[in-house]
Amino acid sequence: MVEYEWAGQTRVRTTALVEGGLVAAGVADAASSHSSIRPSDEDVDVDTRDETHYGVPQFGDGDLVVEKECSRSHERRASDPQFEFVVADPQPDPQPDLQDDPQSDSSASDLQDDSTQPLYKHEPSHAASQLVIEALKARIREQDRELRRAPKCSVCQCAFNEPCASINCWHVFCTSCWMRSLGTKKLCPQCQQITQPYDLRRIYM
Repeated sequence: MVEYEWAGQTRVRTTALVEGGLVAAGVADAASSHSSIRPSDEDVDVDTRDETHYGVPQFGDGDLVVEKECSRSHERRASDPQFEFVVADPQPDPQPDLQDDPQSDSSASDLQDDSTQPLYKHEPSHAASQLVIEALKARIREQDRELRRAPKCSVCQCAFNEPCASINCWHVFCTSCWMRSLGTKKLCPQCQQITQPYDLRRIYM
């Protein structure tokens, strides 16, 4: 037994109570194996790992929509004389005088005769027309339910148009909504996580 004093008290080292010491308990082997592990100096390529799992990047910085450039181009177009449209009041074409035309009386009488004739020789019954109207209403209600069930983009509040997901946070928005948001700041519109254009992948719903 190995005895030692601590704070005025005599104590016994617990490792001395184990037969064989630390080696028998396996502590020495664990310590030696841990010391034998050396840190690797190899660089880890994170982009290659992402490409292996999610494919090559599909978007870049050139796909971003910057609002400032859009507003400047709009102002440039507005100031360009080529884009100015002048709506002039067109002069009415002179109408021929029909009072002296001998054919005007005959054409007017022909029009009166045609107006007296019925447009439909066989008018549909009231029951058939009501059936068509009810079928159209049912179709409209069905389409309305389908539109309400369809998933919508939380940015534009419309149905998804070319949806894309971020491989960082997996939030889904339209491609145009992603590009406008990332053109302003490189953050996800929903969770504010740092997102780059090359982090986006197209998905199909």
